[in-house]
Amino acid sequence: MSYSLPRKVFLSFEELLGKEKAEIVATELETSLRETIIESKETLKNELKNELVTRELFEKETFSIRESFQKEGEYTRKLFEERFKLQDLKLNIVIAIAALALTLFNPALLGFLEKVFRL
Repeated sequence: MSYSLPRKVFLSFEELLGKEKAEIVATELETSLRETIIESKETLKNELKNELVTRELFEKETFSIRESFQKEGEYTRKLFEERFKLQDLKLNIVIAIAALALTLFNPALLGFLEKVFRL
């Protein structure tokens, strides 16, 4: 990355110092600015690296979170399956009892059974 002084600044130096001295000053300033910019970039890069999350760390953390959600999801799915099996069994028992009760307490069936067993 190169850095050069603006033309107006160089012309001002040339007017004050003369062409040769202005070129020396401009070259030194440009070199100094270039080094300062490079140092600043490196410092900023290092500070940001320490402050911000790296891609590797981010991916590692999201992977571990995803794994824990999957394990929790599998546990929850198994729990629901067991509860639904239990509810299904209870519902089948209730249906059987209701069908038996409706059949046994039906007046037509009771009349039929009374006639059959009086014989």
